[in-house]
Amino acid sequence: MDPAGRGPGPQYTPPSISRFIPMIFPLTRAHLTALVAYISYVVLLFIDAGLAPLPLLAFIAICLAAPFLPRLGFYLPAVRHGNRSEKSVALTFAGGPDPGFTPRLLDLLDRVGVTATFFVTGERAAQYPDLVREIIARGHTVGNHSYSHTPFLMLKGMAAIRREIAATQDLLKGLGTVPLAFRPPLGITGPRLWRCLLERGMFCVVSGRRPDGGSRRIAGMAGRLLKRTAPGDIILLKGALSRREDAELFLKEISQFVDGVRTGGFRIVPLAGLIGRETMLRAGNGTGANLAELFYNDLAPDYDHEQFATAVAMSKRKEYELFAARLSKLADGAGRVLEIGAGTGIFTIPIASRSREVVAVDISGNMLGLLEKKAAGEGLANIRTIRSDVEAGLPEGPFSLACAFAVLEYMADLPELLRRIAERLEPGGAIYFITSRRSFLRFFIQLGNAMRQGMWLKARGRGQVERMLRHAGFDRIEIDTHLFKVFNGGGMLLEVFARRACAPVAAAEARQGALLVVPSCESGPALRRVAEGAGEIGLSVLVADDIDERCGARTTEPPVEILTEKFGRKRGAAILAGAALAREKGYGAIITMDADGRYDPDDCRLLLDAARNSWPAIVIGERPSGTGMGARQGDISAFLGRLACGRVLPDSRSGFCLYPVDFLTSRRFFAGGRGFDIESLVRGAWAGLPLIAVPVSGGDLPAAAADGTLRGKLRDNLSLAVLYALLLLRALLPWPHRRIVARGAGDDPLLLFSEPRRFFRHLCREHASAAELAAAAWVGIFIGALPIIPFGLVTIAYVNHKLHLNKLAGMAASNVCVFPFIPFLCVEVGYFFRFGRFWLEFNRQTMLHELHYRLWEWLLGSLVVGPLVGLGGAFLTYLLVRSLRRGAQEACS
Repeated sequence: MDPAGRGPGPQYTPPSISRFIPMIFPLTRAHLTALVAYISYVVLLFIDAGLAPLPLLAFIAICLAAPFLPRLGFYLPAVRHGNRSEKSVALTFAGGPDPGFTPRLLDLLDRVGVTATFFVTGERAAQYPDLVREIIARGHTVGNHSYSHTPFLMLKGMAAIRREIAATQDLLKGLGTVPLAFRPPLGITGPRLWRCLLERGMFCVVSGRRPDGGSRRIAGMAGRLLKRTAPGDIILLKGALSRREDAELFLKEISQFVDGVRTGGFRIVPLAGLIGRETMLRAGNGTGANLAELFYNDLAPDYDHEQFATAVAMSKRKEYELFAARLSKLADGAGRVLEIGAGTGIFTIPIASRSREVVAVDISGNMLGLLEKKAAGEGLANIRTIRSDVEAGLPEGPFSLACAFAVLEYMADLPELLRRIAERLEPGGAIYFITSRRSFLRFFIQLGNAMRQGMWLKARGRGQVERMLRHAGFDRIEIDTHLFKVFNGGGMLLEVFARRACAPVAAAEARQGALLVVPSCESGPALRRVAEGAGEIGLSVLVADDIDERCGARTTEPPVEILTEKFGRKRGAAILAGAALAREKGYGAIITMDADGRYDPDDCRLLLDAARNSWPAIVIGERPSGTGMGARQGDISAFLGRLACGRVLPDSRSGFCLYPVDFLTSRRFFAGGRGFDIESLVRGAWAGLPLIAVPVSGGDLPAAAADGTLRGKLRDNLSLAVLYALLLLRALLPWPHRRIVARGAGDDPLLLFSEPRRFFRHLCREHASAAELAAAAWVGIFIGALPIIPFGLVTIAYVNHKLHLNKLAGMAASNVCVFPFIPFLCVEVGYFFRFGRFWLEFNRQTMLHELHYRLWEWLLGSLVVGPLVGLGGAFLTYLLVRSLRRGAQEACS
């Protein structure tokens, strides 16, 4: 059995402190009070400036008084009492051990049958280690009372507080115990204490009942204390006496107090039982305490009630509703199931009733104890519980399903955990979890949790989770948002389902994992040739339904599958429909090929082999040079594509491509016709997918298939112009693209700020072809002509960055528009647009009083002057760069 006594084998992982340190976020009443004081100050500034400092002065006064009033919980949530509804109290002693008093006190406690808590100082524990061992041996608990008992320790720096706490913890660990409860010297707290305690998994205990205020007050202590004792009180007494204090009298008063308490119907219970949380660990149970473990160990008895009958019930009920709707699909007939963060078995019991075995992992032993009782009550013997920190170690697989509910928020490195889960899933195994979604409302819940636990639980976005899953090796990802959605958007919960990828493009298996989609067809023989060639390499073929009308698809040998909807020659729509069907059938990739005689189906092998080594990727069958669209049109298309995504698009009108199914089904496309090929490459680049060009034997589109009429050409060119405008507009928007492949660590030039020489060399050399420099000059001149002088350079840098142009060239070209010539020309043109004549009256009225009119005319004129002057600047830049580079090449040769 493991150390916790649950489950066979050595799976138990000791509690870990360090992984939670980055998540520590001790938000307290002091922070909220500071915010209220500042807001009040700002408001009063507009009402009565003389009263404005009062909130700030009040806040300072509270900060000065709060260390001496620990019961306020101003700087940290200190434990002050236990459950007030039960007539119980706890007895604690602070300041020992004392060789002249502690042994006699222990004998008294044994006689009266009381278990107490001793808050010892490190100095005294180091002097009298045998007394500490004796305290533990007699069944009492030990707490940390600092090392030197410096009265105003909490007013010192954080390093000093850490040293005092750590020195005592290390000493007591050597004596066989790891305290979780800390009592500050004299009960004085401070703003730095909570973080120091959280770093060690500890909490603060204070008391309002301290009647032993010196040797003169020992007499009659029991009577005074009994008059004030209330249910749930933590009674704090001296743990060490001075030479002047009478130990016999003190022991007599303690005995009288114990008798009086019991006569009054009170029970004296251990401190842990009174406050409902552990106060000490045995040193053999690990090196320290895990914040989440301690929190859920303490919460375990009331966990189910809190989840379904308190303020968090709405979220938990929604989770259970989503889980219940998926249960039959997830668990029916499942083999081994791994549940992370099983808790008290809210979800475990239903899963176990439908699957062969459930391995329930949780960090809290108390939670698992309740789960085991529930399983025994239900008669379920197929649940194996493991107490473990899953980020430190997972049980061995394979599993057919892994699931987690409201627990991944505690994971410091979720991508790594998902990767290890994927390794333990069998091929095609599924993962299902519900976690917090990053949102405005979720932010306030995170704040509340930071005040309660001192930890910032992580909420994640939809795209972030999708990228994590893909990098971990999952595909067929389904992510939905729930709870407080607005207009079908937003939400506070993410429901996630995914399957472990089966390497859809690996070697020979790739041919069974890819589907050949034929979005358009020009003749029956061409379609039959595609079907025969695909059959030879083991590819299934899918064609659009309206192809059957022209090419007799239903009579093709070998048989092909037919989509049931008509697309009217919109190949983009047909490809997307084919991708959706491929996903339903479990394919990982599709290959698009028109049945027009241009391509040899056997070349599909080349695309599959190219994708095998760099999956996921988009692979383009690149035709021999000189085929395809005209050179000029191809250059323009490639240049505009490069502006939109920053990459050279290989043969963007090929139509013979291999796409990941998840990429096509997880994005929305503007184009449904032939522009789809270009848009898919641009969006693939945005998603971080490699664009791999593979030479294939192909030619130009047959004349019969191309629309050679003037009207057809105009329609195609217009649709492409609109498409590029939309793509460039999207590229300029400030929010990031959803990526499938993560950005590499060296891809961001801003990381070169630490190396200025490399940074500026990069700025000078990036996007430095003649066409790109000319385009950068046009952008710089156009934006420089606008009346946004304070923000002109920033705007130029932003636009050139988004359009993948040279930033320095754009900012340099904007100097053409410096005051006064270009701005004056813009004002004159704008004035002419407004009044049909030029502005010739220059006086105080027209230049100052009507300045807002001149700015409006400047804007109108810049929309004409800027592009025209920009064209001239771009043309000159292009010629100059070409000439200089040609001269440099000739000089080198």
